[in-house]
Amino acid sequence: GTNPNYIEGPPIVVMDSFYESTDGEYTLISAIPVDGYPTNFVYQWYWQNFPIPFATNSTYSFVGSSDYNGNWSVQVSNSMGQTNALFSYYVYSDSDLDGLSDYRESTLLGTNPNSADSDGDQLNDYDEVYVYFTSPTASDPDGDGLSDKDEVDVHNTNPNSSDTDGDWLDDYAEVITYSTNPNQTDTDSDQINDYDEIIFYQTDPNVADSDNDGLDDGQEILEYASNPLEIDTDGD
Repeated sequence: GTNPNYIEGPPIVVMDSFYESTDGEYTLISAIPVDGYPTNFVYQWYWQNFPIPFATNSTYSFVGSSDYNGNWSVQVSNSMGQTNALFSYYVYSDSDLDGLSDYRESTLLGTNPNSADSDGDQLNDYDEVYVYFTSPTASDPDGDGLSDKDEVDVHNTNPNSSDTDGDWLDDYAEVITYSTNPNQTDTDSDQINDYDEIIFYQTDPNVADSDNDGLDDGQEILEYASNPLEIDTDGD
């Protein structure tokens, strides 16, 4: 057929580079082009570089089996040219029972297919890849001194950012050194952010009124220009 939205040219085929299924599971792979004109496409599927007889449709289906493990391709052509889409198929096996197939771990992710927690950070590889989007091969990818497990389960910080709240104090410093909130730029809500309190004013980032004079640190610094560390700034 014809599609007025297609652009004249060779077929443009978008496919995954890897497919898998459990043993005995029905598998259907489609190579229908997303663009290319004219649309009188011709198809030929290949396994291990050998053309598959009669596999000349836009889709190819089979029952999952390790017999089909290996490299596949499909050639799609029209009168303007041809496109070869390459992909791999492997029947699903999961030696460490972490929810990721052995082939995906060893070939695509670089994780250990015999260990459910490749980096030893107490988060399993599947959760790191698909739940938290952290690195399954590094226990602290943001380099802030807190493990992914602690960031996710204890502190609720971002394991991919060393400074979750963007206040210029890294998460480790907030949690371990200063006991401030790594998810809030101003832990004590005194209008002065944690970094400025610690680095510039030496005020207590966990107490709104460091000198306990009834004026919080933000009022003293921003409104009255008084000393937030002295009850009586001018000594009168």
